[in-house]
Amino acid sequence: SHPPHSPPRKRWLTPHASRSLPARNTHAPSPRRARVLLAVRVACPGGGGQEQGPNRFWIFFHACATFRASHTGIMGAAAVDESGDWASQSQLWKTNDQMADKEGERSTVFWVGGKQYKGEWSRNKMNGKGTLTYSNGDKYEGEWVDNKRHGFGTYWVCEGGKFRVSYNGTWVAGRKQGFGVFYNAKGERYEGEWKDSARHGKGRQTFGGRVDGRGADVYEGDWAADKRCGEGTMQYANGDVFQGCWDADDKHGEGTYYYEEKAARYDGVWERGTARCGEYQAVDPGAVPRVQLPCLELLGPDEVMARARKLALRHT
Repeated sequence: SHPPHSPPRKRWLTPHASRSLPARNTHAPSPRRARVLLAVRVACPGGGGQEQGPNRFWIFFHACATFRASHTGIMGAAAVDESGDWASQSQLWKTNDQMADKEGERSTVFWVGGKQYKGEWSRNKMNGKGTLTYSNGDKYEGEWVDNKRHGFGTYWVCEGGKFRVSYNGTWVAGRKQGFGVFYNAKGERYEGEWKDSARHGKGRQTFGGRVDGRGADVYEGDWAADKRCGEGTMQYANGDVFQGCWDADDKHGEGTYYYEEKAARYDGVWERGTARCGEYQAVDPGAVPRVQLPCLELLGPDEVMARARKLALRHT
């Protein structure tokens, strides 16, 4: 009890109260931390009045929190170095992750989302040769640099539980670049140069028909930004042939259209696919230019990779 005319004394947290705090780490404190805590205890002896109580509480709480954070692995906690300066404590998970860095060829690694990779690693990233299976079933088999498709590789699309080759050729930083062969779901095929995953440069494309190009329209020539642009020859399934200038997938500029059935040719100027002016003349059926159709071959993954590498080196 207190005298009737004196205010009740407040109880302040003392250093001895730390004994009641639940221990979060059984390891003994480091000598540096022990010195910090001892200095606080010396500076804040037990007892004292109301004026020095709050200051004692703040100093002790700050030192105690620093001591506890440094021994429980709390990320972002502050630490006191030997000179007394504050420094950021290293995050424990980063240390553990560095210890688990993957180097060389490893067994299959699985991701939570369903992806899985088997192949070579460097600096904890996919580097070298390996196969990545995506969560939707698609698969890439080839070369990697820093987790990106880079070099020679084949991308397979999974359709109804079966794999279909979608692209086989060179990659740069995860995009189609250089020389490669592409097949769409209809079996149409493009063989030629790529830039930023778009047809760009010299290439040959089939439209419709069979996978080997029979019964298809076939274009061979220049491409820009995934469209026919520049000089090119289109051989139609009915035997007709157009040879001339293209722009954004349209006949545009000077060109010659050969009619196989009529044994005639039309030399003129086109504007956005429409002939504007020109003249007809008879031709020898043997003079009509032809586009070479691709050979019908079923190749395994190793054969496809070998052929793409050979073609890519030829175009470098």
